[in-house]
Amino acid sequence: MNRYLDVIDKNVLTSSTDIHGNITYVSQAYCRINGYTQDELIGKRHSVFRDPTISIEVYNNMWENLAHGKPWRGNLRNITKQGNIYWIDCSIEPTYKDDVLTGYTAIKYDITDKIMIEKISITDSLTGLYNRSYFNEILKNEQQRAKR
Repeated sequence: MNRYLDVIDKNVLTSSTDIHGNITYVSQAYCRINGYTQDELIGKRHSVFRDPTISIEVYNNMWENLAHGKPWRGNLRNITKQGNIYWIDCSIEPTYKDDVLTGYTAIKYDITDKIMIEKISITDSLTGLYNRSYFNEILKNEQQRAKR
């Protein structure tokens, strides 16, 4: 069983918090992606990774769900200790002991490459402007919206 848990710790982006959002556990894999050590993160909040360009409404929605005992899933843009951007697909579940909420457990997937490929596919690499393909897609969506 210990070998199994070691493999998970080294390869799966996971973290746990208490009910106040203070980190109680963070996997080695998650530390590798964000540049912090486990010792630096225990007792801190996940806001240490928060990208200030992300709307506070995203986090308010997340905490609203969690406060009502509901799981939350979404994509988050985060910042490493070194200041680099990374994206995660995050699933957070409330944790209970004897029917009492004790904290939250999160499993995350690194989707940085996926986001970058999506961006490259819709923008011109020289100007950074949206390309014709993206324009056609938006135009089609706007036409459908106008019909409704």
